[in-house]
Amino acid sequence: MKAPGAHRRLALAVLSVLSFANAQPAPPGSALAPDSVVEKNGGVVVSYTLNVTLAWGAPSCFSRPIILISGVFQPAIEINQGDTLKVTLVNNVPASYPMVSDGISVHFHGLRMHGAAAWYDGVSYIALCPIIPSASYTYQSKARVAQ
Repeated sequence: MKAPGAHRRLALAVLSVLSFANAQPAPPGSALAPDSVVEKNGGVVVSYTLNVTLAWGAPSCFSRPIILISGVFQPAIEINQGDTLKVTLVNNVPASYPMVSDGISVHFHGLRMHGAAAWYDGVSYIALCPIIPSASYTYQSKARVAQ
């Protein structure tokens, strides 16, 4: 394991909900805890299961439905550069919600995606098929800071 100060803060946001871009992310120090951190083949695999849900909130001063990731509005995750990040995204947003009725995808702010993983990091139907309601998808990539 690397020293605690060696972490890079990587924010996570759901691409399909860009209308919430004016809202503020979770405050520093409120990063989600990983499900597991396993040393494997000389490296570290950090795993998260992120449940995407819908709730009422007022991130920009008026109440409206907002997307939560594991109960948090725009949370951050923390991993060390060089670790392997494994994220299972579970879409629990109702299929009837119009902004994401076709499904959701994820964008890892601050994390550079390489090789085949580059297809993970994009808009639904362009880079990767969306995750439909009640389904899940697992993303996996080595963590490198975007430059």
